[in-house]
Amino acid sequence: MSDVYCFLCGANAEVAEQLEIDLAAALDLPRSRVPKAFLFSPEDELFQTSLALCAPHDDLLSPSAPTSTLAQLPASSSTIHLLRACVPGPRHAYAEIRHAPTDRAYWITSNSHIFGHEGCFRILQNVLRRDDWVERFWAVVRKANLAHPAANGISGVDYGEEVDRTQGRTAVLPLGNFDGPDEVRAVVEAGDEAVDEYWVGRGAMWVFSRPDAFPVQEALENTFAPIHLPPRPSRHSRMLSKFEALPVELLCAVAREMDTLPELLDLLRVSKTIRHKLVSSLDLLVRHLIRPHFLPPFALHIGGFDSSDSVSLVEDMLWSRSSSRSTTPDSVLDVRRPFDVDTPATTPTDSVRPPFPWLRYARECARSASMRNRQRIIWICEQIADMVDELTEADIHGAG
Repeated sequence: MSDVYCFLCGANAEVAEQLEIDLAAALDLPRSRVPKAFLFSPEDELFQTSLALCAPHDDLLSPSAPTSTLAQLPASSSTIHLLRACVPGPRHAYAEIRHAPTDRAYWITSNSHIFGHEGCFRILQNVLRRDDWVERFWAVVRKANLAHPAANGISGVDYGEEVDRTQGRTAVLPLGNFDGPDEVRAVVEAGDEAVDEYWVGRGAMWVFSRPDAFPVQEALENTFAPIHLPPRPSRHSRMLSKFEALPVELLCAVAREMDTLPELLDLLRVSKTIRHKLVSSLDLLVRHLIRPHFLPPFALHIGGFDSSDSVSLVEDMLWSRSSSRSTTPDSVLDVRRPFDVDTPATTPTDSVRPPFPWLRYARECARSASMRNRQRIIWICEQIADMVDELTEADIHGAG
């Protein structure tokens, strides 16, 4: 497998197959007998192999063009485009990808013909939120890598230590976060008890997971609920007792001033009385703190939680999405569409539905390999956004 990595997440396009090979070798088993719980899902593999190429139009610049010519090319909508519907080519080990509709081959370079997963480009588009995001991204990579023609990523971007450990000299190492075959064997042989450790723990296999498996269905099926503790007099200071005596409405107003879920949890730990008063409002309070990148793209397109109407529509669509049970990754959908094609833009037929369980959804996001990888990719895209802001006119229009 090639030493070729997505410039937005640092992962390889063929890691699903390589993982099966590596696990079979580590466990001394035929590939057909490797436990499925430790392999990527078909949706993960579809995300990994659904690629896009950010490059100049074919007639403007070839991958073998000299650096001086590359430096002079302006980054505009007439020169740079995002070619989607690409897949790893037969010679992907030599940095080839293929445009599936035309069967045309393209050679990847580090500073002009840049490849990534379609799903990662979709995340970048949502982070940059500008019409010229493709051209600006290409200008950032050209500037960062103009003097680094052999770079495996964008020079100056931190992809995370978990990914760094999986990149070997000649190929990606899916099991690079384990200390050798013995540790891999011990984890896999532990069975279901070690699945979480493998994906989101020591093994860190989450870095290759599709970043768009929003755990809506898991939240609806999970029966987790916070325990209702009866209030009792606090043993804390007199001031805290006055705080506990505040009406629920004021305590909720205080809770809405929290910036993160850990801060909200700290407030609940102050006393059983405060927990008792706030527990019935937790879904609303957690919804206020849900980070936008944990919401499916359609929720952002319709305003997220900007108004009561958009909140209601988001929740209706989340219920609709769960009932459709579609497994189509967002990564293979048209990034220009305001809604996912498998999600109806209408409310459910039932006139009454229960509130969406935001607390359970946040809990599932925290446990999800997909959402952990999504958070990492957004962190990478935010680094790129900072680099976009630093571009000069010469960086954009060419040095010539």
